[in-house]
Amino acid sequence: MSDEALIHEIPLGRLTARIWADDTPAGPMFSVTVVPCEAEQAVGGWQGVRPDEVPLFLHLFEAAYTWIAQQIGFGPFVTERVRRFEFGAIAAEVNEVVSTYGITYEVTVHRRCDQTGHALRLFTARPDELHDVLSALQAATTVVHYLLDGGSRQR
Repeated sequence: MSDEALIHEIPLGRLTARIWADDTPAGPMFSVTVVPCEAEQAVGGWQGVRPDEVPLFLHLFEAAYTWIAQQIGFGPFVTERVRRFEFGAIAAEVNEVVSTYGITYEVTVHRRCDQTGHALRLFTARPDELHDVLSALQAATTVVHYLLDGGSRQR
């Protein structure tokens, strides 16, 4: 661990992802840490993460993963939004993903937080998963409606 060098930082809100690299005989090994931004540290130290900031961890680690993948030749990944659909606080995006492996598409579903206005990614599905996701959501919706109509939780 002492040979690790800080090679990249990704700031987001009050947090920063730091990417470290350690040269090994098998090639570079990477690790990621999430720390408060320097301004936060200067104002009295780290006070912890607020519940509404937990999704930032996901975004930071994904950004770090993408950056590392590009460094070792699994990228670049280029994602372009093809279409966006909004229904109340829920949005679904169809994205085209281009990488060294070719072109594919994915669907990402977000929920907007009423208090902060930030978008929380609920899930991303590949084309081969879309039918299963739709089936699972339809089945769960049927159960919720049944329960709301006074149905029993007993199986």
